Amino acid sequence: MIEVQFDVSVKQMRTDNGSEFVNKEMESLLRENGILHQRTCPYTPQQNGVVERKHRSILEVARSLSFQACLPKFLWPYSLMAAVQIINTLPSDKLGWKCPFELLHGTAPIYAMFRIFGCLCYAKKLEPHRRKFDERAVACAVLGYVSGTKGYRVYNLQTKDIFITRDIVFYEDKFPFFQERETEGVQQTAMPLPVIQNEVQEYIEPLPTPGLQEHNTTEPEAVPQRKGNRERRPPYWMKDYSQYSMNKQSRIRDGWRPCKRSYRP
Repeated sequence: MIEVQFDVSVKQMRTDNGSEFVNKEMESLLRENGILHQRTCPYTPQQNGVVERKHRSILEVARSLSFQACLPKFLWPYSLMAAVQIINTLPSDKLGWKCPFELLHGTAPIYAMFRIFGCLCYAKKLEPHRRKFDERAVACAVLGYVSGTKGYRVYNLQTKDIFITRDIVFYEDKFPFFQERETEGVQQTAMPLPVIQNEVQEYIEPLPTPGLQEHNTTEPEAVPQRKGNRERRPPYWMKDYSQYSMNKQSRIRDGWRPCKRSYRP
């Protein structure tokens, strides 16, 4: 293709030691076309610095496109292809403010075909798949451009299919993947919390601290003993005896002295 389109031939190719470059099929293809295969040393990307730097540029542009459109990760190959298409059509200071496409083909690219990646669009439904009362267009998201075709690659938001079409109406200020993520976030955060009414708080009496106990210094009041109102009577067997009461002072006054042996203080 390079020899036919640009009248040049590839003489050598420099790659790393990846399995996509170092295999029997690749070696056989290079040998048939007389191309010298140069390989870099392991873990020395500086030996192929131009390619490594270009890979980084493509990855940064593709990441920016994906973040802007909130693109799902399973669609990452299309963001890479769109990034390459954009880089090939952007003017560069190193190329005298010309783009790689202009240097390769000799003419400037048509910038009117560029649209915002990941924006909302409505693509016309194809005739074989359309009935009389079906909708005439379907909601899609722009996934880039197709090489060799004057059309756009779009993603059907309903059927999850990817197809190529040119009859499109663009809404470049709306991003369907971003709106879907916002809707999912609202559904996750808008869950109502249960309302508990007539809540009864249980009071738990705190335990006394041993070091802070107050000692009661007041003595407890003496409880008066109750005296019975029953009438006291002498035993029945003492009714034949004569009794009288005598205290200690009356006994001393009358000259009565107790016996020492029988006296007990």
